[in-house]
Amino acid sequence: MSVKVELIDFLPSQFTSTDDDHHDNNNLINLLKYKINIIPTKRYSLEFSSLNVSGYYSAWHVGPNCFDIVLSNDYYRFIVTNGSALSVFPRAETAEEYENKSIGRKALFEVEFEEITCFNCLKLIKEKDEEYIYASTDPYVVKIKVSDIMRKNPLLVWKSKETYYNIWGLDVMGSQLYVVDYEKSVMILDREHGDHLQYLDDDIGKIEGGGFGIHCFSENEILMSHNSCLELFEKQQGKWNSIRKSSFRMNFAYSIFYEKASDLIYVSDNGGYRLVVVRREDLSKVKSVSGNYKSFGIIIDPLSGLLYVCDSGQFGVLIYS
Repeated sequence: MSVKVELIDFLPSQFTSTDDDHHDNNNLINLLKYKINIIPTKRYSLEFSSLNVSGYYSAWHVGPNCFDIVLSNDYYRFIVTNGSALSVFPRAETAEEYENKSIGRKALFEVEFEEITCFNCLKLIKEKDEEYIYASTDPYVVKIKVSDIMRKNPLLVWKSKETYYNIWGLDVMGSQLYVVDYEKSVMILDREHGDHLQYLDDDIGKIEGGGFGIHCFSENEILMSHNSCLELFEKQQGKWNSIRKSSFRMNFAYSIFYEKASDLIYVSDNGGYRLVVVRREDLSKVKSVSGNYKSFGIIIDPLSGLLYVCDSGQFGVLIYS
């Protein structure tokens, strides 16, 4: 008696059989591989229906230093700034999990970092097979392994050799980390070791009214939020040039979140006590919603379509469906 075992690698394959007898089977296997490899994405509804969890307006209680939030797909957890600590919350697949209280409003656990005074903003990136968080603190930029957070180990991969203050925007582009200094300009750090590489003073210059958020669309296109507007920069012949600004006024436009599925940009208008939704193509306003006191970090979970907003004025994270 013999047994034949076939192993499927569950990765999309370009293989096409020339044998007609096996052609249909190969197509079916390739289709299954493709379907398994797809990450489901659900667009946010734009209805801004606030989820009321346990009778509180802020769905997750964090504290006054609730400034930013990131999502770990590897560990199925949210990570939120909480002063010198990072708080870890569970991820829900549907709004009903919050509404029926199967997921509560308290953190699963917190990790306190003795070397950190206060976390300001976070950027989670998958590098090879490991998730990392780049974070701005006072007075350093740091890099942390997400796996260390989940093991409750307050370890740093590196701490910037230079000190920085008032940094509220981070994003990565290639091997570089782009950092927005509110009082100066955009700085570039090396992602591997945290070395300071350069200021973009000559290109972008001192940011009009102070700079906060940043999103890198590509190596030749970045979006920034100022005190009063969004501004799109394009790299032309080696220099960054401003090509477009939003026409409506904001008051302390902080964090930027880009939802690729809808091509929409979400902005926390901190001083305007609102969230603003903007079209990427022309930076025009789609809609805005009031009710936030001190909104900072924004993220949309592509699995559930839920919108999460850090609101330090309400000491927690607001959740919208």
